[in-house]
Amino acid sequence: MENPAEGRPGAPAVPHPSLNAMLICDLALQEGATGKTSVVGVFEHISAHQFPARCGFVFVYVKLTDAQGEYRFRLELVRLEDLAVIGRGALGATFGDRMVPAELVFQIGGLAFERPGAYEFRLYANDRWVGSKILRVIQAPDPGPQLEQIRVFGSTVNVRWLNFMLPAPRIPADQP
Repeated sequence: MENPAEGRPGAPAVPHPSLNAMLICDLALQEGATGKTSVVGVFEHISAHQFPARCGFVFVYVKLTDAQGEYRFRLELVRLEDLAVIGRGALGATFGDRMVPAELVFQIGGLAFERPGAYEFRLYANDRWVGSKILRVIQAPDPGPQLEQIRVFGSTVNVRWLNFMLPAPRIPADQP
């Protein structure tokens, strides 16, 4: 997408944003009273027992500087093995002061990963690359027996619960 200001003589070029942070998380929300953004459950890998693997909502939090004017942002999720784009989203944003950091939050639902591997979220502003973040999708090991933690006098002990049945004691036929 072209920037309308770039085609006019004497019009200043829109600065290209710089990436300060890109985080993949379970939730990113902005508090109304303070304007602060809370980022919850930051992660860089997803483990799945079977493929294709589907996950619920994923948020990508982005913090930028040097952004002023109108932008069309595009976020792509690319499988690095074959550079296939498996997801894409876009949004428009206008920033007033390039000295004030700007935040973007992308909410992504319905992601499906066909196989384990390295994936990358790639951010573009006006079709120019801004930055990226790797997401690794891994095959989870078999769950094995469940462990339960029990607090014992201030210490933590892992207990493995065994599911078994003992045979009933045999009573000789001549006993009542």
